[in-house]
Amino acid sequence: MSDLISPASALAHCEPDFLDSLSDVELLALANDPDCWLRPEQQIPRATDDDRGGWSYYGFICGRGYGKTYAIATYINRCVEDGLASKIGLMAPTDDRVDEVQITALIDTAPPWFKPERYNGGLRWPNGAIAYAFSAEAPMGPRGAGGGELHLSWLTEIVAWQRTTRLEAFSNITTATRQGLAQVLWDTTSKGKNDVIQLLVKMSEESPDLFRLQRGEMFDNPQLGETYLRTECKKAPPGTRKHDEEIRGLVFDEAEGATWKQAWISDNRRPRPPTDPIIRLVSCDPAISTAPGTDDTGIHVGSADEFGDVYVEKDLSGRHEPDTWCALLVEECASNNAAGIVIERNRGADVNIALIRVHAQRRGFELVLLKGPEYEDKPFPRRRPGVIFVREMWAATSKQSRAVAPASYGKDGRVHHVGEFAATEEELTTWVPGAGESPNKLDSHSYLVAELAGLNVAESRERPAANAAEAARAHDLLREALKEIGRKRTT
Repeated sequence: MSDLISPASALAHCEPDFLDSLSDVELLALANDPDCWLRPEQQIPRATDDDRGGWSYYGFICGRGYGKTYAIATYINRCVEDGLASKIGLMAPTDDRVDEVQITALIDTAPPWFKPERYNGGLRWPNGAIAYAFSAEAPMGPRGAGGGELHLSWLTEIVAWQRTTRLEAFSNITTATRQGLAQVLWDTTSKGKNDVIQLLVKMSEESPDLFRLQRGEMFDNPQLGETYLRTECKKAPPGTRKHDEEIRGLVFDEAEGATWKQAWISDNRRPRPPTDPIIRLVSCDPAISTAPGTDDTGIHVGSADEFGDVYVEKDLSGRHEPDTWCALLVEECASNNAAGIVIERNRGADVNIALIRVHAQRRGFELVLLKGPEYEDKPFPRRRPGVIFVREMWAATSKQSRAVAPASYGKDGRVHHVGEFAATEEELTTWVPGAGESPNKLDSHSYLVAELAGLNVAESRERPAANAAEAARAHDLLREALKEIGRKRTT
């Protein structure tokens, strides 16, 4: 808990009669002077006409009620009133939160002689400065109005930004903040692992003066009443993960209850794969679509050594069209000596296999499906020249049951990432069993590790209901691919 208090608190304790000696004008000025109310650790170094305050990013990772919003809102109002910023970007988890948190705070903390008003979804100050509102759910927003010309940006509640769009949203709005002061302010509490927060922390660790970071607890704010503090601590009791994150503002390397811990990955990372692996495979969990906000198609390449250790060599995941990712799978088998492919077949079913077969034939390979008693529950065959083996996995069992065994293998130090795969590692260490559908990179990674380590058990062969629209779209892609083969043969 901080021992530092604001000047206003000091006056109230040491000179309680001081306010009685002030005129009405002096009282008004005092009430609207942030320097009087901000605690020292809330003070953001001021920018001037010829100096940015010595920083580019300034952020707060603190417990609830610390005073993050007030500190940032008063800084922005001052910069606008001083004429240092005329285009401001505001980004929150949703449009509603931009209005409820950022716009409301900027209006409430502005002095009565310089109040901004709501304007086109954002704000406009008396001197014509404008704040543009963006949602992290629509990451392309900063490329539109005001995009590329922002002087200041404020990113709030990063912990609640949508997982599938938050990194892109962060990249777009910070890239757009490149005029004038070109400063980014941000704030968040903590909950689990968040790739944007992890990135900001890393930036601060590497360049602490340029990328400032203020840490703090809810208890640092003396303005919070005892009843409020006791109530919040009852909701998040000391000793719990929730208390550490939401009250104390601590950041962890993985979500509570996540199947993987970051230490299992980091401590067993390797600079290179085995020189003579026993087998190399490609795994894939196809995405539903390539629309913004959907999961990527998960694709991983890995191998196993003579001791049974697994090496994850590549992460080729991305927002790929079916024809693209099918070509990628075959390419890895053709050029990287992979014996074959492990693929979840819930999405696309036979059409995906047919499309993979088309690409295999183009490269002169035969596609062999591992079906029937001769392959059932048997280790994946070793590489055979001219052949690509394919094992289909039905996601009929729970995501949790399929992810647990590979994670346990990782806990034992038997899974080695060859380099860093930030996106995959973020999914591994943030998905919590029971939290809904698991992301595709996690599933692809799990299939690869399980197959290479020999952990697979018989999967249910019960076929789920087909997605008609998805099948029709894949069918069209297959038909075009077959037409192309026909054209090549006739010429």
